[in-house]
Amino acid sequence: MDCNFELQHSELDTLKAIYGQDNILKIIQLTPTIRATLEIPCHFQTPQKIRIFTKKYVRTSLDSEKLQLDFIFTEFSLNYLPPIILEFEFPNNYPSNYGPSFHLTSKWLNFSQLSKLCRKLDTIWYENRGGTVLFDWFQFLTNDLFQFLDIQFPYTLNLEYPKESHDLRAIQDGILSSDLLEIVEHFNTSKLYEEFCQQQHYCAICMEYLPGTKCLQIRPCQHSFCKICLSKYLSTKIQEFSISILQCPQGNCNSLINNQILSQSVNKDLYARYDEFLFKRALEEMEDIVYCPLTICGSPSELQMADKSMAICLVCKYCFCPKCRRVYHGVSPCVFSKDKFKEIIQEYKQGNSMKKAFLERKYGKSVLEQMSSDIEDELWLQKNTKKCPKCKIHIEKIFGCSKVTLDEAKPHWINLYTESLTKCKHRYLHGQCKLDSTNSPCEVGLRSSTKYVLSGSVLGVWSHLCKSLASDVTGNFHIQVVRIYTTNLEREVGILIPPGRVDILRETLEKVNLQACGDYETITVTDIGTNEMEIETMDLQNENLIDKPSSESDY
Repeated sequence: MDCNFELQHSELDTLKAIYGQDNILKIIQLTPTIRATLEIPCHFQTPQKIRIFTKKYVRTSLDSEKLQLDFIFTEFSLNYLPPIILEFEFPNNYPSNYGPSFHLTSKWLNFSQLSKLCRKLDTIWYENRGGTVLFDWFQFLTNDLFQFLDIQFPYTLNLEYPKESHDLRAIQDGILSSDLLEIVEHFNTSKLYEEFCQQQHYCAICMEYLPGTKCLQIRPCQHSFCKICLSKYLSTKIQEFSISILQCPQGNCNSLINNQILSQSVNKDLYARYDEFLFKRALEEMEDIVYCPLTICGSPSELQMADKSMAICLVCKYCFCPKCRRVYHGVSPCVFSKDKFKEIIQEYKQGNSMKKAFLERKYGKSVLEQMSSDIEDELWLQKNTKKCPKCKIHIEKIFGCSKVTLDEAKPHWINLYTESLTKCKHRYLHGQCKLDSTNSPCEVGLRSSTKYVLSGSVLGVWSHLCKSLASDVTGNFHIQVVRIYTTNLEREVGILIPPGRVDILRETLEKVNLQACGDYETITVTDIGTNEMEIETMDLQNENLIDKPSSESDY
């Protein structure tokens, strides 16, 4: 008796040391006999496919009240199955004469499989009679369970009650097949979350490694982001009305954000706003429901008439056309704005089959085809026709040669060449120029223009020059240095003076009593192109104006 007692407590202490920290071993009582449970984990390194068949009674037809039995097949992948519970109790003469009394409980194994396991545990006891056996039982159930029961994946869960008798120590948890799917998925999700929280994860938004307790994982793509970054991302998307679809923030990932992640990331107001948007979107996809176009209302409206060409708001009773969203116009065709016209057709052509079907239900297939044809006609007119200068009707050239002869072009070129001496291109073609209202010169297309260049030694009058060229009271201006060649092939380098500042600069230079300031000459030069420019230069030759250095060290 004392030997059995010591062996029992020694075996229990060993199990505590090995499995106590993982909550696998749970002690129920220590006196008068030792009673405890062991949870046998069922964990797969890679996801395995599980199948579940559930029974459901459905009607044979919509009008019939007769019911028939139907089987629904569901397949999903998981890494964890609910554990098998081994509840044991040590008799007083264990392990010398008898083995432990036990029960096996499982949520996903049937009675036949559990009974087979009970018989196998008895066999292991008889092979090791007189010694402790719990550790061997645990190792067998952990490592050899699937091989012993010949379980192959994908595995179909079958919880049917067996017709033959079964071992009374085998306990099936008593759940229905319809509930098993939810239980198994919930357990797998909770275990994966525990595993996720124990690891470090990289957030691609803030680019930091954070513990799993501060992160959220998006399924099925498995991308992880910290809660703060994901919350800001989703909140911004909803607030900016970019909420047609909420996808994973990872680049090139199309996984959708589920409601569980969304509810954990945004506040209640934004979540309600997004939920309302999804509700409205679902109503829009319904064929019999449209929204009132009035901004003060916007309530769901019911389609009327057989052809659904009229809708009446259920709240404000506004009667409108469901296609163009304007007041009901009877048999008259819908009128769209030009931009809305093109936007609808572009959306229709670029959309997938579901989008096209939705637009066809909304506007009608014939209306969309007519709109598309009108746009193609407009593009053809823009490409192949021109408007008549007088009546503005589109005209198309149908005969004659497009080649222009020399005799036909000569008078036009002579007139253009002559007029370009005094008229800019805009005045020549249109009779007026936009710069006429501002009294500013326009030099587009002119062959001749007058420029004012200040050349010579300007360092001595630099401060006066800056004041004269200042464009406003702030004193801001820019200086452009130009190099020109005259018709005599003489090179002139100087500062380009704006026409509006020539008189001001001349008065300023006269005040400082410059002797050479009155020496002006007008030079006609030829540019690199075909245009000619008249250049009026102001030469500064007075060497006394230059600040000479006092010594060689000043250079």
